[in-house]
Amino acid sequence: MSASARLAFACFPVLVACTRQPPPAASTPPLVLASFPPLADLAARIAGDDVPVECVLPPGQDPLHWRPSRAEVAAMQEATLVVVNGASFERWVDRISLPWSRVVDTTAAVRDRLLRFRTVTHSHGPGGEHSHEGIDGHTWLDPHLAKAQAAAICDALARAFPHRAEAFRTRLADLHRDLDALDARLRAVSEALADTRLLASHPSYAYLAARYGWEVGDLALDPAAPLDDAARARATAAAHGARRTVLLWETAPLPETVAALEACGIRSVVFAPGARRGAGEPDWLTLMQANVARLAAAAE
Repeated sequence: MSASARLAFACFPVLVACTRQPPPAASTPPLVLASFPPLADLAARIAGDDVPVECVLPPGQDPLHWRPSRAEVAAMQEATLVVVNGASFERWVDRISLPWSRVVDTTAAVRDRLLRFRTVTHSHGPGGEHSHEGIDGHTWLDPHLAKAQAAAICDALARAFPHRAEAFRTRLADLHRDLDALDARLRAVSEALADTRLLASHPSYAYLAARYGWEVGDLALDPAAPLDDAARARATAAAHGARRTVLLWETAPLPETVAALEACGIRSVVFAPGARRGAGEPDWLTLMQANVARLAAAAE
């Protein structure tokens, strides 16, 4: 073999190795980082005490507008696994360098079940005016899709920590039972809402609507802003002719907004998706159970 051939042969494994992301260094403690609270909760339920799970999204931040700092990116690059929602939800994922062999896209296996936004442009919160278009990333609100996302997390944990795979799968089965119970409650509430017109302040509920047969009209209302005449007119028109109308809010609207809508025959119900979480607020499943309880009360 010539010297040039030997050199090419010797370099070949190096070139192949460079196409893959290296595993974490042996000295790096195990750590799973999740992109926002619902995923962190699902991952923590499955990981138990075997592997620590942390959420990279700071408390109170909106995952649609948040961008990780250099230090936060560095932490993700060192993590054992980085769990993301996918479905175009985390806009920062494609803009930073991550070890893709350790990134868990929890919606990769359900691409055929993803929905698309009907384009809506509105202004609310710190993000200012923005549009909702393309793929709708609120997948975790559908318990069936949440089960699929949890299964993706479990599979990734089992590959990363094969000696704990059985424990992960046992916890996944427990989590699936809780999600099935949530699904049953949502089905019962949906039957009670059969004669109710549903409206929403924000286009976050398409997966729930698709799963449970809801028809939801989007009003593009800011819970932190007073209800102006134009918004009141939109709400009144949307509720016209309905026996009962319920307006879903991601966060609690102003008391004067609630009163103004009540005067128009519209009841306000907070149904929080849980994408952002303040310090001390409950986990996602507890939050969803409270959402369903409020919706059930409105249906009575």
